[in-house]
Amino acid sequence: MSCRSTPGDPRGSAQNDLWLEFLGDYVYAVATPTYGAAVWNDTRNAAHCPAIDAWRAVAQTAVQNNTTVPTKPAPEQDCPATFGNSDIFGGSYADPTP
Repeated sequence: MSCRSTPGDPRGSAQNDLWLEFLGDYVYAVATPTYGAAVWNDTRNAAHCPAIDAWRAVAQTAVQNNTTVPTKPAPEQDCPATFGNSDIFGGSYADPTP
């Protein structure tokens, strides 16, 4: 089974602490002889946030250098409205070669 979707940018997502992208914990697939089903976390509707990108780079360098991590950006004020817009998609797909 091959499943293709509109590409997304994981930088448009975040874990609750903003430290890393959220690549999802809803990524599953199952198949039988007659169909396949899949569910996945998708960021096709998310916009990445340059303020978060910059903070992540500086914060990780600060940790490596044992210096103070700067204050996090405020996503509601510093990011596009669709930052963090990760969605769950899925489907059931019949065998195309019965």
